Amino acid sequence: MRILLIFLMSITFGTIGFSQSQPAESTSQKSLKPEERAAQFSDNLTKTLNLTATQSKQLLKLSLSYEKQLDQINNNKSLTTSQKYDKLTLQRVQRNKKLKEILTKEQYKKYSLSFP
Repeated sequence: MRILLIFLMSITFGTIGFSQSQPAESTSQKSLKPEERAAQFSDNLTKTLNLTATQSKQLLKLSLSYEKQLDQINNNKSLTTSQKYDKLTLQRVQRNKKLKEILTKEQYKKYSLSFP
């Protein structure tokens, strides 16, 4: 009986401890610099969409500009949350327009499905 009780307690506490642990990547995006986030995004898209070297270079340049703009908006203390949301949404729309120019139709379709 005592062994069963110890077994059940170890499963219970093990499950609680495991469920409360945070994945390592959950905070990584916020702590990265714009250059690092841009490089990660570009590398990910380059692999996923099989981009050419020229496309990859254009994407990295676009991503770096986008990430720097996001940081400026997020760090602007004079903007309300609603204003930040509007500006961030506008930046995302503009980035997607430019992405459409860089990618082929097939690549952009795959991007739209993979990275909503």
